[in-house]
Amino acid sequence: VPRASPKVPTYEYYGFVLYLFSSLTFLMYLLWSYLPSPFLHALGIYYYPNRWWSLALPSFLVMLLVYIYVALASYNTGYLTLPLSSIETIIDDAANIATLDERGRKAAGVRERRKERADRGLRDWQSVWSQGTDAVMDVPLGGVCEVLYGELRDNGEE
Repeated sequence: VPRASPKVPTYEYYGFVLYLFSSLTFLMYLLWSYLPSPFLHALGIYYYPNRWWSLALPSFLVMLLVYIYVALASYNTGYLTLPLSSIETIIDDAANIATLDERGRKAAGVRERRKERADRGLRDWQSVWSQGTDAVMDVPLGGVCEVLYGELRDNGEE
């Protein structure tokens, strides 16, 4: 059975037309930017924007992209980062939590001993996670912050 042709043009045609249009537009931009005015007048083109815009528009676009990059990073950090006390940072039953006991050792069998979790503290995450582990484990958010940023609390607050 021969394959039926689609009733609407495929996306390859749209891409090719977009390629031709963008190439033609860029060629017109280059000609407008670099050709002298008498040559454009000889071609019959008398009305065109000031040449200042041939440098200003790309500069504005580059700075707009830089601004968007910085603004999105700031927005994500400022508004979309959840606080440590948020309900979304609590783990579920499928997690394999890596916790430390009161001596700073890795505690095994976390799923079976959920009652003991309150007694365990986050003592020295950096020395524990400087070594490799034999399993994939979820490090609590407080442990990640301590490894990344160090212990930021005063010694008198413990």
